[in-house]
Amino acid sequence: MSRKVIFPPADYWTHKEPHMPDQPAAINRPLTDDERSLIGHLAAAVLSQQTGSTIEVAADVLGQFADEGKMMLRGDAYDAYLEVNGKVLVHVTREFLAFFAANPNEVIDLDRYCTTYPPEAGQ
Repeated sequence: MSRKVIFPPADYWTHKEPHMPDQPAAINRPLTDDERSLIGHLAAAVLSQQTGSTIEVAADVLGQFADEGKMMLRGDAYDAYLEVNGKVLVHVTREFLAFFAANPNEVIDLDRYCTTYPPEAGQ
């Protein structure tokens, strides 16, 4: 006796609409002042978390780097990066920046959203 087995499509139970990409939404405009301010606050929070200093001290150090021209913001429609001396300090999606800059009362839980990478060899 032979049986006919019907296999459902691979995405049958976890159907994903074609308009739901894996990457965040594109934001095709320059960063707003609120978004620039937010990425600066995130940089100070990350630096203080990594060094064990206060956010105020971290913000002062970042201000010195900015005054010396060693800090740069760069990005595209999907991502924004804050670099110090050519090393990425903060990487966020433009979607994340747009949401939290437009909703300043939302609390950003760094433990939830932040990924810390180990230092590279020789650092």
